[in-house]
Amino acid sequence: ARDALKDGVILANGDTVHPVSVERTLLDARGDGRQIILALDTVKQLADEEMKVVVDPEKGMRRITKLMDPAEATGEYIGVTLIEGGAAEQLADALKATFERDPQLYYEDGYQELVNRGFRIDVAPIGDVRWVEIDNHDDLARGREIACQY
Repeated sequence: ARDALKDGVILANGDTVHPVSVERTLLDARGDGRQIILALDTVKQLADEEMKVVVDPEKGMRRITKLMDPAEATGEYIGVTLIEGGAAEQLADALKATFERDPQLYYEDGYQELVNRGFRIDVAPIGDVRWVEIDNHDDLARGREIACQY
């Protein structure tokens, strides 16, 4: 996928059902030097399992992990990212380093590696929209309900 990143992409996790407004929000957030933009749910009540994000309004994303007190988080990364072509090389290198450190880590740990190296990752709040990460049969039923609305 390294070569595809060079063209600019929207990465969307295959287990996430969400409305097209999420992609529109990311596309609308482009510009002003933003190279990587994460779709962030700042409305949902967070628990332990979510991929939580801490954002500094001046510096962008500072932290992304499931291993955080939900009360510390700005919101949940929903698994959708806009990646501009100019970020491809640095992102690929951070993902490679993360995988080589521990193949069991999440790709989001590669985002953290990139931030730790001084790269700015931005976020775009998606607003109050229905979406779901499908992990079980209840989530699948909810995903079907959401998909039928769009």
